[in-house]
Amino acid sequence: MEETHKFNQWLEKELSRRGWSEFRLAKEAGLSHGSVYRIGKGARPGWKAAGAIAAALGLPEELVFRKAGLLGEENGGEVDLEEWKAVLERQEENEREELLRIAYVKIEMREEGG
Repeated sequence: MEETHKFNQWLEKELSRRGWSEFRLAKEAGLSHGSVYRIGKGARPGWKAAGAIAAALGLPEELVFRKAGLLGEENGGEVDLEEWKAVLERQEENEREELLRIAYVKIEMREEGG
């Protein structure tokens, strides 16, 4: 139950960050609202639902699978630099620069309490 609670909190933050409702996630993921509602109330998503959520949020499936407890947590939750490296290597140079700028903006926002 601990893993699903963590997943629910994580998913709630992801939706909030995007300004999305459960209805919007359901629509974008091609899931029923009932499925998304049950996940929000503590049901662990299956592989297919977690994959659909990942696609809707534009996140790697592996990340969502780990957050949902479908895959074991690597490195005890520490930053996986190899994963970041693999993701960045797939980006064009201008996209890598944009991602770096976004990361710095997020750090500044967090430090300012925003």
